[in-house]
Amino acid sequence: MFKNVLVTGCSGSVGKFLVELLLEKGYNVVGIDKQNNDINSQNFKFIQGDITNKETVSNAMKGINAIVNTAAIVNISASFQELRAINFDAVKILYNEAKKNNVDYFIHFSTGSVYKASSEPHNENSEVELVNPYIQTKYMSEEFLRSQNEDKPIVNIIRPALIYGPRIRVLAAIMVTYPVLIKSFINFFPKIKGGAKSNWVYSEDVARACLFLLENPQPNNEIFNVANDDVLSIGEMLSIACQTYGIKLINFEIPISTKKFVKIISPFRNIVLKTINNITGSFWNKVINKYNISSPINTNLDVEFLDFAEHDTIFDNTKIKSLGFELKYPKFIDGWKQAINWYEDNKWIPNHKDVNEFLKYGISFYEKMYGRYVTDNNEEKKFNFSCSVKIPSIKDFFNDLTSYIKGKVEIDNTIYDNLEGKLIIDLLKKKKLIYDFNFGDNYRFYGTKNINYLNFVYSITHLEGIIYKNDNFLAKANLVFDLKELKSFLESFKIV
Repeated sequence: MFKNVLVTGCSGSVGKFLVELLLEKGYNVVGIDKQNNDINSQNFKFIQGDITNKETVSNAMKGINAIVNTAAIVNISASFQELRAINFDAVKILYNEAKKNNVDYFIHFSTGSVYKASSEPHNENSEVELVNPYIQTKYMSEEFLRSQNEDKPIVNIIRPALIYGPRIRVLAAIMVTYPVLIKSFINFFPKIKGGAKSNWVYSEDVARACLFLLENPQPNNEIFNVANDDVLSIGEMLSIACQTYGIKLINFEIPISTKKFVKIISPFRNIVLKTINNITGSFWNKVINKYNISSPINTNLDVEFLDFAEHDTIFDNTKIKSLGFELKYPKFIDGWKQAINWYEDNKWIPNHKDVNEFLKYGISFYEKMYGRYVTDNNEEKKFNFSCSVKIPSIKDFFNDLTSYIKGKVEIDNTIYDNLEGKLIIDLLKKKKLIYDFNFGDNYRFYGTKNINYLNFVYSITHLEGIIYKNDNFLAKANLVFDLKELKSFLESFKIV
């Protein structure tokens, strides 16, 4: 038994769980972290420091039998040099100091993100693909450790799935914030179905996997995936997150395809993310001010989250389970309930019982549609329109689904600047966007976008309608939104 264990990143989600588990089992634990740690035990020595500092690491290593390195920078927006300092250089320092001090066992945290995108589950022998600096630095540390081939310390590597749970501030934490925003407007939501699939993992189970390996050490250079048993789509996870936060799921399903969505927005993904983050971030600030909480998490979607939306990321956890390891939270919903309770108790989000419909803000945006109309005589002529769309109150919008439009129409090379009417946005029951507006002298346009969630982008950009003159049929019209204008369209979204 490795009686004396060093845990790096001991104040993080996995690290703190691991320290607590080790202390319960009677281990002596030394922990290093930049952040403070509130664990109080005579068997726990906390060092507030940086593992890139060789002296700090050397001092912490005295008398240690085993090391668990959970410390890392998990931020793909960071530079390679910044990531390398913790994710690679510090690993070399830890290993070399461990070798000097005759440490027996070294468990290193890598990432399940190293695997190449595939619809098949990833096992420990699956092909890797280093698509960003974060993954590159994590895999570099793996290669370094595997290249040593020393008798001591024995090295085992853990590749966790996307980790969720207490103290998580990025990636999975985004899923914590969205139900809070939804419940600030309405207390019901449709079931979301579809999207890329994955099996995430609760942070306590990752810590338990570390403890299991400490008590059942494996041969040198063995790698182990750690992930939940249940494979869920992003839509299913969001539905569970809403339900867990006290939002009623209505008996209506919306199918989505996140893979197609990511593919379509790929040329514009930065502006799309910026637009979404600006809107949700503004509402999130209003929420935390309303409930007087100081939260270190936010609503920002980043590129790595899009990676999870673009393709299935499924982990085969058979290897570690075949050794006798058992998950405490094999199902996502069970771990998520624990996570939400922690976030509420620690005031990172408001308690779901306190949140009511209070956000009374609206949204406006600007849209252009281009097309032609065809008369009964098969005459084909230009028909374009542009308009500002205003939803005065998002809360009220959920009751009548009505927004109001004003703008101008170009028909037969004549411009009418008195377009005025309504846009009905019914994405649930009728699955339609209904444009109904008047323009010119007794002209009226009535048209619909018929929404297909499996082919969402095409359906949302194509509008078919009828033009009337003095309430009599004039022509059929077909219009299209030009995706080249997606950037300006997204930038037009404002909170009102």
